[in-house]
Amino acid sequence: MARETRLIKNKVVQVILILSSIAVVGGATGSAKLAEELLTVQDGYYTDSLNEVALSAGSDTLECPSSNVISTKYKCNVKGEWVDCTRQNCCNDYIFIAGRCVHKDQDPCSMSLCEQKCTVYLQRIICSCFDGYKFNANNQKQRITPACEDINECLDGNGDCEQDCINELGTYRCACKEGFRLRADNRTCETTNPSPEGLEQPVHRDKCYASCETVVRLHDKLKTLQEKLSALSTAIRLSSFASGPPGPAGPPGAPGPIGP
Repeated sequence: MARETRLIKNKVVQVILILSSIAVVGGATGSAKLAEELLTVQDGYYTDSLNEVALSAGSDTLECPSSNVISTKYKCNVKGEWVDCTRQNCCNDYIFIAGRCVHKDQDPCSMSLCEQKCTVYLQRIICSCFDGYKFNANNQKQRITPACEDINECLDGNGDCEQDCINELGTYRCACKEGFRLRADNRTCETTNPSPEGLEQPVHRDKCYASCETVVRLHDKLKTLQEKLSALSTAIRLSSFASGPPGPAGPPGAPGPIGP
């Protein structure tokens, strides 16, 4: 029981030391005189004294309020090996975002860190792109432009255009070949030459198109011709049945009158 109590006390001391180190670094208000040697704890973590704390701006003292990033060196146990680690903190009223300390009243998106769209979520800057663009995360990380790359919509089903598809930055448009113009749907094309009544000019040489009214009219004409052909065939068959073989010779007729 005494051993368990001693272990609990040691853990409490370890937690207090860890929290104390974070409080000193995160809310430093003055010089290194505030620092006292922090003892090494036994759970794989310790923080050195503040004289080993460096500012990204290169100052030898901790001055708050400041936008300097406070980097705390410490040892951490990774897979059984002790390695050097660094924790980054900010002064009070500052938040650590995008690798820098920003005052809590400043809009992080005002720092032009994103190429197009910028939002902040849980102290993280989220960069995104407008419609017609896709986000390249690798370019963004390496500060290579453009981070937002244009999408070529014409590569996907010709952009749903009937004839020509023209890609543009962030968008695309449909166009028609010579002799055609774009319809109101901005997708399909119609001929610019006058067409015969009820007919449309074929868009392709191997295809023709007709209106529904024209198709009905042609269907009725074809039906009438079929009926006439059927009637004519029937008449021909009946006439062939009516004609038989020649009959026997009839008796001679009466003699004609005597001439003068």
